[in-house]
Formats: sequence, structure tokens, C-alpha cells
Amino acid sequence: MGLRLTLFTLASLSLFASEQMLYLVQSGDVQKGIDMYLDGKKKDEHHDFEILQQMGHILLEQGANSSDPEIQLLSIYGCGIAGKSDTLSIFEKAITSPNPLSQMAAIQFLGSLDDDRSSQILTLAFNSQYLGVRLEAAYRLAQRKNPLATQQLEALMLKLPPPLRVYFPEFYALIGSPKAISLLKSLMNDQELNVRSAALLSAADYGRDDLLGYMRAAATHKNPAELEVSAVALGRLGDTHSRDTIKKMLKSPYDSVKLAALRSLSMLGETTCASAIEELAKKGDLFAILALGAFPESIEVLKLFLHSDNQDQKLNACLALLQLKDPDCTLPVAELLTARPLECACQPIFSTGRAQSAWRFAPASERYAKLTQTDVISITLDLKERMLIGALELPEENFLDIADLILHHRVIPLIPTLAHLLENKKTEGAIALLKKHTNAIGSPLVRGYCNLALFRLGEEGPYETAVITETMRLKDSEIIRFRPAAPKQEKGMSFSPFALTPEETSRLLIDSYQTLAERHDTKSIDILLRSIGDGHPKNRYALAGLLLKALQ
Repeated sequence: MGLRLTLFTLASLSLFASEQMLYLVQSGDVQKGIDMYLDGKKKDEHHDFEILQQMGHILLEQGANSSDPEIQLLSIYGCGIAGKSDTLSIFEKAITSPNPLSQMAAIQFLGSLDDDRSSQILTLAFNSQYLGVRLEAAYRLAQRKNPLATQQLEALMLKLPPPLRVYFPEFYALIGSPKAISLLKSLMNDQELNVRSAALLSAADYGRDDLLGYMRAAATHKNPAELEVSAVALGRLGDTHSRDTIKKMLKSPYDSVKLAALRSLSMLGETTCASAIEELAKKGDLFAILALGAFPESIEVLKLFLHSDNQDQKLNACLALLQLKDPDCTLPVAELLTARPLECACQPIFSTGRAQSAWRFAPASERYAKLTQTDVISITLDLKERMLIGALELPEENFLDIADLILHHRVIPLIPTLAHLLENKKTEGAIALLKKHTNAIGSPLVRGYCNLALFRLGEEGPYETAVITETMRLKDSEIIRFRPAAPKQEKGMSFSPFALTPEETSRLLIDSYQTLAERHDTKSIDILLRSIGDGHPKNRYALAGLLLKALQ
């Protein structure tokens, strides 16, 4: 009897202590609550996952209810990291908040949860006063071919000025239902040329060969923009029956139409198109130069442009050679990737029908402009990241030369992507390069990413200690920050989904914590708890999501 009473008393005390801990966290005294929990944990040496899960949820709820937009965003990000369906109520609060960035972030993470409840929450975004939010929700619903998507999209489209219909063809082609295709057909006859073009290209991109009749009809029009678009669309769908129609376009007085026709004929099996495209390229046509990236027989012509005094021609030739995986592009690629953003800011240019694109260097006035409609610095960074990923297809020696230069020149925006590529490569050369830069003088970010990559690879050495030391050093700083949301860029006629991207230092800290969380061991959970308890208060809302992930 006495033993049973003692066990009952101990259980009651434990329950009381648990409730007290959670009360402290709920009332905002997070550090004291976690200290109390860790003191209790020293006695039984095991974590109480149920209590920790409750702590994590309390913190995420507090962040979601905060009046501080930054804390709201961190809480949403934490929920996204946790990836748990029981955090949907937090996403719902974010969707209905007045903060557009919180709305967009919630939509981003809801897009990865394919269930009825998340779809219902996404439909709430159509009540937002921000068009970008509504389009974002529409895109996510279209991706999952949700039955509500077409109805919501049609209602939204009818409320907008005609030029903004340009975004909707991709949505309808993506859904592919009979009603959606009917709406796509109607846009092929829209009064706006850009809308008609977008409808034709979207139909081709999503393989809608049942709409070939509309494309063939457009190929008989006189407008050069429509001729260009129809040629590209027919080529993408492989419509061999239109070969003769496309050949007639070769007589067009417009180079953009000729180039579109040549590229499409090549897709349809014609083998004599490269030389004709080379002739256009030699006239300085940037679209033709970049198009040669699909023709291995044109490598020598492209190499000539690497010595051109025209920097735009050199840029497009470099990109084309990279597409062809030619090692002679190594030096110009390295020069572009290591140049300062304002010294070589780039932006896309589009042909008359906007079916073809190329690149040019932005004028100085556009590089420095604060009120320009295009964020050339963000666009340039996106291009550089894609070039770096493309460089992975070069011979390993060439890729590692580029990687070494990026690390040596401390090109901070590219370091996270580069470290990830080297980590996934897993070759002796890649590992040796990471080890070489673990002691990079004057660049803690380079050291941090190299140590983290080696830790994740399981390499022997002080890498785990270095990661934990750096993580704990930064815990007192408000370090979890995100890049400013860049405006959407027109990439031809495509819709570009929103992505919440941490700044480089924040990404390192989050990746470090996430690596520890994925180990699911006591030591890692202790580190997370201490960072939540005595680290910077704003960080704890994202870390709460990592804690929930560690407990899974």
C-alpha cells in the first residue's frame, strides 16, 4: 500500500512539474520553463517527447498570434519545417492575416501538403486584397488539379483587366479538366496578343495536342509575333504535319520568325538548321547565339564569340557552351560567377512574340535603380545559381576549378548552393576542396558551410564540433532572417511561384540545426532546447518547428 502511494505521489509530482513547465512557456517565461525541464531530465536521463511536442506547439501558436509580422513569419517557417498536419490551424491564421508576406509564406508550405484540409485553407486566399496572393493560391490549387481551382480561377480572371489574363493559360493547361481546357481555348482567341501567345505556348508545354488546330490556324496569320509563337508551339508538340507550313516562315523578313521556324524544324527532325542559325548568330542576334546551345556541331562558332568585344554576345555564347557541357566555357563562367553583382548585373530579353529569350548586361542606371520594376540583382543571382548547377555537368576538374574560385573569392550568395553541390558530388576531389576551405581566413560563412557539408558526409575530423560550436555561438543573435521578397519576374509567359528564402547566414544556422534535428538523438535535442531557451527570443519560433521535426 505504501509503495503504491509513493508511486502515485511521484506520478502526481511529475504531472505537476510538467504542467508548471508548460505554464511557464505559455506565459512567456520560456527560458525558465526549459531550464526546469532540463533539470528534471538530468534525473531520469530521458526526454519526454509528449511534453516537448506540447512546448513546440505552444511556441508556434504564440508566434502565429503575434502582432509582429517578423515573428509571424518565423512561426510559419517553423510550421513548414515541422511538416505536420496538426499545424494547419497556424497556416489558416496566416492566410487570413493582413500581412501579404505571411499569406504568401503560408501558401508556399500549404502547397506541399496535398490533402483536403490544406486545399480548403488555400481557397481562403482568394479573399486576399493582394493579387499576388490570389494568383499564388490559384497556382498551388492548379498544381494539385483541385476541383475548386477552375471555378476560382475563372471568377478571379473575370475581375481583372484583360492584360493580366496572361497568367491564366498556364493554370488551365496545368489543370487539364474539360472546363479548364474550354477556358484555355477561349484565351487562344483573346483580344490581347500576349494572352493569345501565352495560351498557345501553355498548350504546347503541357502536351495538349488536342489543340493543334488552334496552333495551325495561328501559323497562317500575318502578325510576326503570332507566327513566331505558333512555330515554337508546333515544334514543341512535334507536329510533323505542319513541317511545310513552318518552312514557309523561313522566308519571313523577321529574324525572330526565321529563328523560331529553324528551331522547330530541328525538333521535327531537320538536320540542316544549325548552319542557318549560325548565320543569324554571326549577325549578332543574341537569341540565335543562345539557341546554338542545342547544336553540338556549332561549338566552334560559339567559341569565337568568347573573344567578342560585345559583352552581351560573349554572355550568351558562354551560356550556350555551358548547355553543351563544353569545358572551354570554364574561365568565362568562373569570371561571371565571381564578379560583383553590380559589375555584371544581367537581365533577360524577349523576342517579339516572347517565345524566345536571351540575356544582356543591364545598363548601370538599371543596376542601381531602386524603383525599377525589375530587380536585376535578384535576377542575376538566380541566373548565377542556375549556371553553377549547370557547371556540375562539366568535367569534374573544370567544375572544381570554378568551385575553388567561388570559395576563394568569398562569393557569399553562391556558397550555400555550392556547398550542397559539393556535398552531393561526394568525390575525393569535392571532399578535398571542402576540407581545404574549412579554415578560410576572414570568412566564417565559408568555414561554416564547408564544415557542415563534411559533417553531413560523415567525414572523420573536427567537423561536428565545429558545427555545434558555431551554432551555439550564433544562438544569441537574431540570426534567422529572410531575403526581401523579390518581385515576380516575367519568364516568357510562365508563372513563377513564391519561395521564402533565408539569408545566407540564416540558411547556414537553419541547415545546421536541421542536420542536428535529423539525428533524433538526446544531444541534438538538448542543443535545440538550449537555443530556444537562452538564444535570441525571435529565433525560438523557427526552432520550435525544428524541435517538432527532431521528435518525429
